[in-house]
Amino acid sequence: MLQKILLLLILQICASGYSQKTADNYIAETKALLNTIIPEFFGSSPFAIRQSALKVNSDDCRLTYQSNKLSKVELQEVLDKIENPSIIYWTNVYFSEYKIIEDEKIREVFQDKVSGWQNFEKIYGPSLAEFSSPIFLRNYEIAIIKFSISSGSLSGHGYEAIFFKRGNEWSMESCSWDD
Repeated sequence: MLQKILLLLILQICASGYSQKTADNYIAETKALLNTIIPEFFGSSPFAIRQSALKVNSDDCRLTYQSNKLSKVELQEVLDKIENPSIIYWTNVYFSEYKIIEDEKIREVFQDKVSGWQNFEKIYGPSLAEFSSPIFLRNYEIAIIKFSISSGSLSGHGYEAIFFKRGNEWSMESCSWDD
């Protein structure tokens, strides 16, 4: 009996160590991906971040999902991760230098249909960025993420994109959903 308890304890310790390493890898790779996206697509202008993560939608970029870039097993993994994202709410763990705004505060600002963006800019800055929880495949060699930025009622752009890691750099093959 004591041997079974010790074995169970050892297995739990190993599993928790592996789980923490996996979480640490996810955080590190997410930060690296975001550090590629932000300067390339958002520039250096200040922005705030919506706390709720966007949801990837496989219908937005059918050519990516129906191409030979992803195996059937990987496609199913993507669909599973769309339904069960790793990140539901963004925190300062990922965005230490940006203000993260709760959805309720954003709704309050935009209740004023006429001056919503002017009020938003006074309180939070000129732009609002949104990101989905990244979906990583092939041991962090492929990432799928949706992101957008809005600056005023008629200004903004967004992508649902697949990124491939080449060395330590992420490069994007995108499918824009703002056309």
